[in-house]
Amino acid sequence: MKKYILSIALLLAVATGTFAQQVASAEERAKWLTENSTKGITLTPEQKSKIYAIGLERANAVDALRVEAGEGKKPDAVKMKAIIQKFDAGVSSILSDEQKATLKAKAEEAKAKKAAAGK
Repeated sequence: MKKYILSIALLLAVATGTFAQQVASAEERAKWLTENSTKGITLTPEQKSKIYAIGLERANAVDALRVEAGEGKKPDAVKMKAIIQKFDAGVSSILSDEQKATLKAKAEEAKAKKAAAGK
């Protein structure tokens, strides 16, 4: 009997934890984009705020695309790619040439590591 009650309690705890998880808000995702898309380079406060604004625009556009697709369906890949390219172009326009070169070198390094790990 004790095992039965403990099993039910464990099941309820796991189910509650699963349902309690929420998707990050657009603001949280924009913050994450700002931090991770420019990892390894030093940004001025002005650059950070501009990149955050572009990231927030991207997050809101992706949310709208997901709503348009409907629950449980994948958004249009072509539109998603266009949103990502717009974000990348916006970030690129904000960074200095030196920052772009550093970011490109880091991206190539990460790509090489990924390729080496995949072999």
